[in-house]
Amino acid sequence: MGGRVIVLDTEFMAPPGHRPTPVCLCAWDLTSGETWRLWHDELHTCPFDTENDIFICFFASAEWSVFLVLGWPLPRRCIDLYVEHRRITNGGPTISGNGLLGALSSFGLGSIAPAEKQRLRDRIMSGPPYDADEKQEILDYCWSDVAATARLLEAMEPHLASSPIVWGQCLLRGRYMRAVAEMEHTGIPVDMSTLTAMRERWEDIKRGLIDETDTAYGVYEGPHFREELFERFVLKNGYAWPTLDSGKMALDQQTFKDMCRLHPELEGLRQLRHTLGEMRLADISIGPDGRNRTLLSAFKTITSRNAPSSSRFIFGPSTWLRFLIKPGEGRAIAYCDFKSQEIGIAASVSGDTALMRDVQAGDPYLSFAKRAGLVPEDATKQSHPVIRDAMKSTTLAVGYGMVAETLALRLGKSVSEAIHLLRLYDEAYPNFAKWRMENLDRALLGLTPTTRFGWTLRTNENTKPNTLRNWPIQSTGSEMLRLACCLATERGLMVCAPIHDALLLEDNIEDIEHSVLVLQDCMREASSIVLGNFTLDADSKVFSFPSHYYDARGAEMYTHILKLINL
Repeated sequence: MGGRVIVLDTEFMAPPGHRPTPVCLCAWDLTSGETWRLWHDELHTCPFDTENDIFICFFASAEWSVFLVLGWPLPRRCIDLYVEHRRITNGGPTISGNGLLGALSSFGLGSIAPAEKQRLRDRIMSGPPYDADEKQEILDYCWSDVAATARLLEAMEPHLASSPIVWGQCLLRGRYMRAVAEMEHTGIPVDMSTLTAMRERWEDIKRGLIDETDTAYGVYEGPHFREELFERFVLKNGYAWPTLDSGKMALDQQTFKDMCRLHPELEGLRQLRHTLGEMRLADISIGPDGRNRTLLSAFKTITSRNAPSSSRFIFGPSTWLRFLIKPGEGRAIAYCDFKSQEIGIAASVSGDTALMRDVQAGDPYLSFAKRAGLVPEDATKQSHPVIRDAMKSTTLAVGYGMVAETLALRLGKSVSEAIHLLRLYDEAYPNFAKWRMENLDRALLGLTPTTRFGWTLRTNENTKPNTLRNWPIQSTGSEMLRLACCLATERGLMVCAPIHDALLLEDNIEDIEHSVLVLQDCMREASSIVLGNFTLDADSKVFSFPSHYYDARGAEMYTHILKLINL
């Protein structure tokens, strides 16, 4: 391939929401033996050939975030041993987690003591000034991570370079970490004046929400939700509330969502609990430039999706919080998401031509209803919204391996009606039904599930059947979104963040429409590459200054909160 093989590590300070402040950089050219031990005041010019050198890192997005702050070009080729260790161990146990020390332990390699590593990280994060002894100690620590990464590379090499295809897949995953660094560097613009007012009045907001909402339920005691009061409320109203194995009532969000479908009068309580239980405004990571930044935690889930902190990421907590996303003056943001991504993937990987046609027709849920004879051929989303929503729930139930009892609960129908809908779906799309069974059988026989680009799942007797059903489609969706991120950032688009199956884009108001078209092209291209010429389209919603981001699901709560603090 040409170029040097550079093992690289950096140390930096990065308070929540901030871009990193470089402290030092260490590197080792494995081809010539040349080494670099550079303090922050020596990081003037990039000493590497970022076009041709191959970089070996552990969690490379951290290193590339330093490159971005320094104004250095990002390397084109990288192998990230964090990502590859995640891939190798995905679905199985690890000795000491997925950090560098854990990866070293997995291969029987020694390392610095965890307590010593934490001590040095704490010292670095506490910031300057560093005296001469501390400077030497920090450089030695950084170099020890370089040396450890080089040892880990040698131990992992059989897993990385077993074939040119595997090597190329490693480079593709490393390529995504460059896109991650760019998106974390950009961040999401936030309406700081409104957020500050909410933070200052948060206790008043909580009291106001409880006072106004709990009068219909009587389940709060001061600021606290009381299970015993809720149990009394449930018994009084005769609700058949689901319980846990312990006999206690299930109080998770999904159970509340399901029960609200049966009893819409509970929706106010559900929103109140969700807002109070998951919303800690002080946790949202905001930088000094008024932008939300947090680790995207790439490849963290078993399906290789990002898993940013649900409390630090503005898209993590309650939906109404997204209204605080606001472009600056002269700027605009766009939310671009794949249309029917998971069902489109299901159609493609199963080779079900009927399902493919329905996905490409634009509304696979209504198309299913027509195939099943549940609506007339001229039905639209507007003319038959209830049936369409039920078909959407049925489609998702099939994809997630949901049992008829759960589907019945979510639809507010009988179990026999839910069974009938699931049967109709399999009759409408027999190839997809066959693929689901064969996919599950292969996994249960011990064959390793693997995506097109090499992400794998280690299975064992404890792996849940639903995991085996969901994993191929969701993992393929992850690869599609990653490739779209790579294409978009490499083409100069300002991507603020990935959100499940969508991307948040930012640009000047006069340029946003063109940038949206470019991003949609990137998303279509990514879907075509991942699915083998079956292309998924992307929808977009644009919000230009002075507008905020808008999501109908959180509009009522956001408006209500603004009224509580007179905004």
